[in-house]
Amino acid sequence: MVRYFEDVQVGEELPPLAKPITTVRLMMYGAATWDFMRIHYDADYARSRGFPGPIVDGQMLGAFLAQLVVDWAGDPGALKRLSIRYRAFVLPGDTVICKGRVEGKRLEGGQGLVECQLVA
Repeated sequence: MVRYFEDVQVGEELPPLAKPITTVRLMMYGAATWDFMRIHYDADYARSRGFPGPIVDGQMLGAFLAQLVVDWAGDPGALKRLSIRYRAFVLPGDTVICKGRVEGKRLEGGQGLVECQLVA
């Protein structure tokens, strides 16, 4: 179901999206994006580089947040811009919970734009 600009309310919460993290998911993401950095799937290698184990590729977290917005908006072309700051490592065994809240909306050049604060 596509959401319409008129129906979006400031303060509205986006439905949370849960993503369990497994080594298999890390491997599949690496294969899909052609990103084969060993710190994302090889536990011994990651530990030899000072990490606690394989860590999630930051782009994967961005993909989760993009999915959150697109699922809520109902339109794959709805996402115009995404900015991310990383504050912690995510490891296999963790579950990433993506959440969002509408912070503002405006008309710009005849186009309805919605700004959301997202957290993973």
